[in-house]
Amino acid sequence: MTRDSIVLRRTPGSLLDVLPLHDVALAYLESIEGIADVRVDRSTSLEIELTFSWYGEGNPVIPEEHLDRYGLIRDR
Repeated sequence: MTRDSIVLRRTPGSLLDVLPLHDVALAYLESIEGIADVRVDRSTSLEIELTFSWYGEGNPVIPEEHLDRYGLIRDR
């Protein structure tokens, strides 16, 4: 198990803009197999930084093609 972090922002014009960024970002990360113990480290109206535990092999696999479904983009 390793601990890693990710910074996410909203995609401009997303249909999910009406939902809090916190809720959308947590739902996205928690939907990924091998990720657990998701925590919010920092959150603003524009971006959110989350840390999580990775139980998979090697580096965390964060499927960026699914980010669009949640109206998110990866920052940094």
